[in-house]
Amino acid sequence: MAKSKYEYVKEFETNAVMLRNTWVVVRVDGKGFHKFSKNNDFVKPNDEAALRLMNYAATKVMEEFDDLTLAYGQSDEYSFLFRRSTELYNRRERYALFLLWSLGGGWPCLSLQTVAVQFDGIPQWHSRGQFADPEQQQLSRGPKLATVLGSMFTAYYVHGWPQFFPSKPLLTPPAFDSRAVSYPSTQNVRDYFSWRQADCHINNLNNTVYWSLVLRGGLDERAATKRLQGTQAKDKNEILFSEFGINYAKEPEMFRKGTTLFKQEVQVTKESRIPAKHARADFETVRVEGEMVVQMVTRMKMAVCETTEDIIGDEFWAAHPDAIRD
Repeated sequence: MAKSKYEYVKEFETNAVMLRNTWVVVRVDGKGFHKFSKNNDFVKPNDEAALRLMNYAATKVMEEFDDLTLAYGQSDEYSFLFRRSTELYNRRERYALFLLWSLGGGWPCLSLQTVAVQFDGIPQWHSRGQFADPEQQQLSRGPKLATVLGSMFTAYYVHGWPQFFPSKPLLTPPAFDSRAVSYPSTQNVRDYFSWRQADCHINNLNNTVYWSLVLRGGLDERAATKRLQGTQAKDKNEILFSEFGINYAKEPEMFRKGTTLFKQEVQVTKESRIPAKHARADFETVRVEGEMVVQMVTRMKMAVCETTEDIIGDEFWAAHPDAIRD
């Protein structure tokens, strides 16, 4: 960027740095999603397609960053865990990113240190979260951990919408804010994710009985709210079972427990075109193309895996020790 006498205004910018030697959690949270879900006619109390769209966007974000080891999502939020040793963007933090709508191709723009970067049809990311195009990379030197995850999540949410809602156009654009928090110990990290899963259970139980009263019980929203005032979990379970025949324990785990994403090595087999002289006898040859052959090659690859199991107890963490990685 060319220097000028006006460059002094950069001195007003702040660059908060996340505490070293700590795990960083970035939580992306829907802004105004009550109105958004109503405008886009989401199924109540849980829209499975909408939840799977959230999982899709989070998976894509996980695939972009080697330093992300774990993510957990429920309702309109997703939390991402950076390994303790991450130096991504020099651990700089910026709170709150809101969607800017691209007037051109329907893709969101990125608000990165007040610079709007617009895509040409598809997102252009490197695996480290940089822009592939050199000009865009020059514009994006200021992204922080929270803003770049929030913007990328929003981009993939919009991108994935037609896949999960093929017959329902996106009527109003989504918006997400994001925040980054440092945690100094593995127990703090586990407690954070336990908190989010416990919150999922509390909110989903309440939403399930509330919407049952409204949609099946004939109450309006105000009457349903009044009916549930002062009730405990056992009371809500009793209402669901006795009045609507719903055993809450048998509701889908994704609704009750949320979704956890983690990384592990998996075996992947795919076609590979190689010179015939380098063909391996232990790989299946699919076809010969002159001096080249196409073989089915098996490799180990780091993949993002999905589970809806409990993460408050010890079993998940014992099975996946790399989820909280130094």
